[in-house]
Amino acid sequence: MAETPTSEYLEFLQDAISSNGTVEILEVGGGPQTFVRHPDAVYTVLEFEEDTLATCKYAHRKMIGDAQTFDFGSMRFDVIVFWNVLEHIPDPSLAISNVMHSLRDGGLMVIRGPALKSLKAVVTRLTPHRFHVAYYRHILGHKHAGSPGHAPYVVAHSPQADAAELDGFLAAAGFRKIFGQEYDGDQVELLKKYSYALFQGYQIASRLIGRLSFGAVGGRKSDFVSVYRKLPGTTAPG
Repeated sequence: MAETPTSEYLEFLQDAISSNGTVEILEVGGGPQTFVRHPDAVYTVLEFEEDTLATCKYAHRKMIGDAQTFDFGSMRFDVIVFWNVLEHIPDPSLAISNVMHSLRDGGLMVIRGPALKSLKAVVTRLTPHRFHVAYYRHILGHKHAGSPGHAPYVVAHSPQADAAELDGFLAAAGFRKIFGQEYDGDQVELLKKYSYALFQGYQIASRLIGRLSFGAVGGRKSDFVSVYRKLPGTTAPG
């Protein structure tokens, strides 16, 4: 399921992307729309599944492959996007390390994903995939949920996909974080519209679990979006 970005993120990104011409954007994982919009953008999408790639109507170039091992050759990009992707990859650090070589100095890396300590993420990890499909179909109203090319997809939830872990990993690689925000994603907002009582129960459970676990799980916000700038001389760790 696509997640609507916040207005703060959209405003920041328009100012952060400098353009004297074409802006080359690589999206690792794709969908029916992009969340890095720019009037001068040329979009390349790398996707693992052909069915999902077919939904990327905005893409100028489409490629099938695994971000952990894909050879980008001489391709270079101004912006690289992982939008709702790293939580599905077994080794997020490997994927980022592989992809960052093709990002130009001064370029941006945009990462959006679930806050892994949130109640939403904990429930996702502890429940079977068929439960997620049923939730998308019967609660969120997505009748094609779980079919080829449609969310929800199986999650890996590697600890490397945690926002704080990503901050440390990318800082060590020579990136500077220039934007970060935690917020309630579409799934939580839609739960509020579907049943405010269920939403209140979710909020109460989040606070209670947070206290009982001394902050280890149960964060208040369900999702995050971060933007990093690649500094000159950046090299992939390892």
